[in-house]
Amino acid sequence: AFSASTSSLTTPQMTSLNGLDEARNNVVLNPDSGEAWLILANMLAQELATDTTDDAMRASATAAAQKAFVLLYDRVVNATLVTPKRHTTRGQTLEYSDTSVVSSLPSASLFSRSIALLSWLEDFEAQEDGGTASMSPSMQESYILDPTNHIAAAALKSL
Repeated sequence: AFSASTSSLTTPQMTSLNGLDEARNNVVLNPDSGEAWLILANMLAQELATDTTDDAMRASATAAAQKAFVLLYDRVVNATLVTPKRHTTRGQTLEYSDTSVVSSLPSASLFSRSIALLSWLEDFEAQEDGGTASMSPSMQESYILDPTNHIAAAALKSL
């Protein structure tokens, strides 16, 4: 069930990576990139789907998903306003840009995928530890952010 669900996490950026080693290298080269961490978490989770007994893989996937979420969340919450450049000449202020813009924000679908993957991994871990499956409110938030998120949609449909 996981591999079908997690395939929705794949974006054009993600499919350009040829494997887990390349995803790890991308994280090493871009440690502050939420997207790089999400790609790594997705690949680790897909590996986990084929070998559910690997506790180190599960811990790594969860840690990578948490890091992706934190980095993407930080970009959303701490967005900064980039103001136009100003220059004063003879008492007149000239602006080089017409409008102020906000610094780079992650897309809602990317942020939604990070929430869904983290929620799914936490639920997977609870099931592996003998608990019962219960979709968290985070999965609902993920679906609200991006109704096309197949992981969130499938999880909520199964309730």
